[in-house]
Amino acid sequence: MNRKHPIFLKTGFTTGACACAATIAALESLLKEQNVETVNIELPNGEKYFFDCQVKERTQNLATVSVIKNSGDDIDVTDGVEIFSTVKLNKSPGIKLIGGKGIGKCTKKGLAVDIGEAAINPVPRINICRNVKRILSENNKTNLGVSITLSIPNGKELASKTLNSSLGIKDGLSILGTTGIVKPMSNEAIIKTIYYELKQVLSQNIERAVVLVPGNYGQNFAVSLGINPNLIVQMSNFIGDSLDIAQELGFENILIIGDLGKLIKVAGGIFQTHSKVADARMEILAANLAAMGASTTLINKVMESKTTTQVIELIKNSGFEDIYEIIANKVKDRVLKRVGLNVDVVLFSNKTGLLSKTINEDNLIQFKE
Repeated sequence: MNRKHPIFLKTGFTTGACACAATIAALESLLKEQNVETVNIELPNGEKYFFDCQVKERTQNLATVSVIKNSGDDIDVTDGVEIFSTVKLNKSPGIKLIGGKGIGKCTKKGLAVDIGEAAINPVPRINICRNVKRILSENNKTNLGVSITLSIPNGKELASKTLNSSLGIKDGLSILGTTGIVKPMSNEAIIKTIYYELKQVLSQNIERAVVLVPGNYGQNFAVSLGINPNLIVQMSNFIGDSLDIAQELGFENILIIGDLGKLIKVAGGIFQTHSKVADARMEILAANLAAMGASTTLINKVMESKTTTQVIELIKNSGFEDIYEIIANKVKDRVLKRVGLNVDVVLFSNKTGLLSKTINEDNLIQFKE
């Protein structure tokens, strides 16, 4: 039932849409007193879709149904996961939605769900309830109540492969989806995750300070410097978007800590650092070395290098290590031209350690524990 994206990639369905389909199939199975394995539900965007379901259990007032999530062509750890809904009929009216095994719990402020609640976001929560009310009304059963328990048996294991833990969602996956449809583009989801992480950091410190790192290497190096882990946000390749969001949210002090292989691109004005978007690492290094008076031989060797680790060794042997200070300041200048905030940069190599920094120890204190 997947529609086609304009560039011929298949769309899929969110965990919220699948949970809704499983819930409606379970509810209809109880009301009709027979297994219902195909349901038509309304998604949050108003569109209607048919879903295939599997009835796992059915008694007089309880049914468990599952739906296999299809993410289309989106790269998603939940693709193919089995999402369960156990529906119980009650004599008193009302709808109760519960997070069962494999559904995460929210542990931090700034999320769409309160601390301690199951990670079932407002839109899918509302959509499930709306579809349940529709089915009850169509069957003249509005006098009944419904208890719904959602579960993903392997959700905790799969969650370890997502950003849930850093967001403050523990021990499971989230039931998500603002439209019900998964578009085959993960960039939007990553940027949204960065937004929520930045929002959380802002809610936790009065200095309006944040430490931005590209990934795990940057985070580990930041922690080794004594940086407060609660101030660290991973921005992946979306450096420009992260800076724009930080400015929009009202941050005042930003410390960027990154490996030379990533931040060298920013020194050249590249704010989306994925290699498929732009990879001018050697060109930027070669240009700066040339401006410092490096020989043609060294520049050619740099241009022939495959990694910045190789270049670091060349620079060490040729005595041009002042380039790191130049690069760090150029990164800072590029960032300052993009956002009007207090910005500093720490440049390191995962192999050799600290290369250069634009911040002194007095100013570094505000980012430490």
